Amino acid sequence: MKAMKRFISVFAAAILCFATLAFTACGEEKATAYTVIVTDTNGTTLEGITVGICSYDEATQEKGNCLTPVATDADGKAVIEADEGTYIVNDDTLPSGYACKEKYVLKAYGEYTIVVVND
Repeated sequence: MKAMKRFISVFAAAILCFATLAFTACGEEKATAYTVIVTDTNGTTLEGITVGICSYDEATQEKGNCLTPVATDADGKAVIEADEGTYIVNDDTLPSGYACKEKYVLKAYGEYTIVVVND
């Protein structure tokens, strides 16, 4: 009888553990890219803005290798596939007449909003 209770307890714990893992895996979508949303100073999203990112060393504040720029879609979003790391938005890829309002450092996969201004 004691062995049966122990078996049932271990079995129930295993089921609970697997259910928790399955729920976590199904319920949460893990980001695997950097999504940059470009807006103007009024918060209006901008379509067709070319956005690029470069690897970035925060200690030395030096820009490293730059990735191929991506244009924003109708929602103002540019999805950039890259290895996870620290990147900086590359002002050089923005269209003529535009600049980032500030320095934007992307430290992990996810969604970032950047504000651009007219020079």
